[in-house]
Amino acid sequence: MPAPIYAFGRFRLDVGARLLYRGDGEAIALPTRLFDCIVHLLEQRARAVGRDELIAVIWERPDSGDNLLGQLIVRARRLLEDTGEQQTVIRTLPGYGYQWIAPTQRLEDLPEVPPSEARETVAVAAAASAPVVTAETNAVRPGVPAAATRRRSRRVASGLAAGLVVAAACGLWWQRAVPPPSSAAAPPAAAVDDAAAIAPPQPMLVLPAAIDAGPGEDWLRLGVMVLVGERLADAGQTVVPSDNVATLTRGLAMAALGAPDYARLADTTRAGRVVAVAIEPSGPRWRVRLAVVHGAAPLEVVAEAGQVLDAARDAADRLAGHLPAVRGAAALPPAGRDAALEFALKKAEAIYLGGRPDAAADLLTDARATHPDAPELDVQLAWMAFRAGRFAQAEAGFAALAERRPAFRARALVGLANVALMRRDTDAVMERAQQAIDLLEATGGAAGELGRAYHGRAVAASLQGRYEAAFADYARAQELHAGAGNWLDAARVDSNFGIALRQRGLIEQALPLLQRTADRLSLFQATDDEAVARVHLVTTLLDLADPVSALAEDGRLAALAERGQWPHLRTSLELARAEVLIANGRLGAARPLLDRAGREAAAGPLPNTYRAHSIAARRAWMLGQTGRARQEIGRALGVLCSADACATGDGRDLAYLHLLLARSALPDDPAAAVTVREQLARRLAGHAYATVYLSLIDADVAVARGDAAAADRAFEAAAGVGEAIPIDRERIAEAYVPWLMAHGAIDRAGGVLATLDAMPRRSFVAALIELRVLRAQGRHSAWRLSLDRAIRLAGEREIPEELRRPDFLAASAAAP
Repeated sequence: MPAPIYAFGRFRLDVGARLLYRGDGEAIALPTRLFDCIVHLLEQRARAVGRDELIAVIWERPDSGDNLLGQLIVRARRLLEDTGEQQTVIRTLPGYGYQWIAPTQRLEDLPEVPPSEARETVAVAAAASAPVVTAETNAVRPGVPAAATRRRSRRVASGLAAGLVVAAACGLWWQRAVPPPSSAAAPPAAAVDDAAAIAPPQPMLVLPAAIDAGPGEDWLRLGVMVLVGERLADAGQTVVPSDNVATLTRGLAMAALGAPDYARLADTTRAGRVVAVAIEPSGPRWRVRLAVVHGAAPLEVVAEAGQVLDAARDAADRLAGHLPAVRGAAALPPAGRDAALEFALKKAEAIYLGGRPDAAADLLTDARATHPDAPELDVQLAWMAFRAGRFAQAEAGFAALAERRPAFRARALVGLANVALMRRDTDAVMERAQQAIDLLEATGGAAGELGRAYHGRAVAASLQGRYEAAFADYARAQELHAGAGNWLDAARVDSNFGIALRQRGLIEQALPLLQRTADRLSLFQATDDEAVARVHLVTTLLDLADPVSALAEDGRLAALAERGQWPHLRTSLELARAEVLIANGRLGAARPLLDRAGREAAAGPLPNTYRAHSIAARRAWMLGQTGRARQEIGRALGVLCSADACATGDGRDLAYLHLLLARSALPDDPAAAVTVREQLARRLAGHAYATVYLSLIDADVAVARGDAAAADRAFEAAAGVGEAIPIDRERIAEAYVPWLMAHGAIDRAGGVLATLDAMPRRSFVAALIELRVLRAQGRHSAWRLSLDRAIRLAGEREIPEELRRPDFLAASAAAP
């Protein structure tokens, strides 16, 4: 397997060649230690890397010292255009180490030539030897588009009608707690691979147009891009969907792009060819120039017409005629569509892709007044209502289309499935999605629409706890989107896929998938989608008892909260930040975030309200405020729980709240703790991991009653649960180890400590457990190292004074 190439910012790192390429194509040979430092941080970017580990990797011995490492980090940051103040590439974790945080993509194939050579070759060829094909029409240039336009038989998936399954925008935290299958549902091995593992035909990437736009003409940069992409798709080419391109290129000046930029965009979208578009007035007419600037022999076509859309359409048709023929492609569709309607649709789509959905909706509404019988407008307006949260209006629009417009029935069914999903009516989601799948597969419908239907069915199956079916549908949806070159929707599928893996307890598989997905969504500048993935990424890291790595995501979470458009997502991001800060002992910094998010959550979706009270309860418990913790737990459970069930899929969080509630009644009221245990047993009936928390309550009650034998059996039952994940094991050890040590079972306590693996290096709770055991075992050097580590991880939490004192050293030295 060839050595990988990584892309981040304006850099490429070729691991095999040990070369770093800048955006201008300059190649830099890296010194050995600097290279080893950068590569190790980059390849371990899913977690924080401790100083000791990094020193051992670079110098192959643990005693080289922090000063040398600090100097190397300064050099690495300077090389990568980062600083200790900005920390946009390498983040310092005080008292621990470092983490690579720049959004990074692994490229699958080596370029045929280095970027510098590619830039020179393409630029010279395009200027000197590209064949130029021109086409002109005799139309005049009025203020309205020409009458004759063409009807499309196939459409590139548009930004307006993309039909994103917006369960991603709300996340899959809040699943109905239902009994899982009798055996663990693991996805097929191939199903959790990144979309890069799929090898569909390489699509074409059509860029936004370069134009010196006058008043009211700025929409042409995206509108012409959409039209050109549609015409190429009509000719049988696979084209990267317009919403992918719009998000990916946001903020870029098209006229300033060069060969390295084209290569980066092609790598991100897996495009085989990149087509640049330029628009300029030519007297009373418009000239549109299309140039293949990456991935094939340079080719340029030019068309002129009285109307810019006519010129763009003719240029696209000419370009299609010079591209390799696609087997089975139909002839380009003839003219016949209303020109004014096409003008309104293209302009609205361009405005929407440019980030002004309200203006796009107004334009479509105005066009509806003059085109009352245009289903194309109806479907776009229904999606607009959906994205604005007007679900009743969206449902009415989709239902009318499904009933009266057979050609739009599949798209309308996908829309109705989305509405049902937002209402958590999973039975309706399954019904509508299945109807859409049957119709699309019977008629050979668009891959993008079929992918969205499978995605909707997958999310509904996850919500119902049917993970085997969900995993299969996620894999199929990803395959369809990747095959159509729609990497943005493929990443959205992966995001929900990773969330479902986490909910199923398969967190080791969920973590890399969520990390890659979040990074890919960052490349696409898909802020809200990335926010969902990163919230679940940090939660997965907390599930792994790795709060240090979760803390490395805090800056990105804060940036996403600043840029996010959905209020409930901003609240979710602030709650995630508060939870991570609390897990790292930064209780003071967490409070304003938690207070603000709590106020906003009270007026938002119930899941955020539940989460706000849950996090507040854990903070209060950590501060020893038992009464406040009980109050917050009661509010959290009151939001989502009845006597026998809770409407949340984050069952471990629910179980932990019950455990804290039971402990708050002890040792004074064991009967109250037993009552809490019975509630938990009913609410999480059938979930194997619940046994951990039920057994811990049993152990606590037995300890309160002085029944050592029963306590031991209960602790052993908790420790024996095969479905326990790292955070479960840490919570078991937190209670079990002190109890064993109080009963003189030091060796058994050491065995429980061993189940924590490397957790003491990244979690304060685990570090205290290790410190306690090492002190009891009289292991002097190990105890000192463990104490230093616990101090670094403590934050505002206290280390018990008896664990800090070295007085046991003299006693152990005097022992025979």
